[in-house]
Amino acid sequence: MSKRIGEVIPLMNTIPPKKYGGIEVIVQELSLGFAKKGYKIGVFCAKGSQLKETNIHLIESSPYPTIEDLSQNRKFEINEFLKVLSNQSNFDLFHFHYEPIVLNCTIDSIEFNFLNFIKKPILITFHNTTHI
Repeated sequence: MSKRIGEVIPLMNTIPPKKYGGIEVIVQELSLGFAKKGYKIGVFCAKGSQLKETNIHLIESSPYPTIEDLSQNRKFEINEFLKVLSNQSNFDLFHFHYEPIVLNCTIDSIEFNFLNFIKKPILITFHNTTHI
């Protein structure tokens, strides 16, 4: 059974959110529930997030909630996805709270989807927040 779960969430708000943040509330409840059952949870999130539970580790992927400066959001999303790739050995499963199209990226004129490089099982939850 998988015991180490990486929760990968949008960086627009902190966990818990200061105002509105549906995804953040869902991830907070999932993480707390799994941690209490003995799972080790890593949450890739915006700086300022706080989840105080023994089995939860926060992995800051942006220096602030990007709702404060949306022009920087994509840059920090890519940084977050790179952190996921470099932390693969620390998790048994990744739970993405992004639509797969958001994981399409271009770096140095090379287009790719980050999901193609993840060697662990992936769960994707659609929250219908992406504007395409």
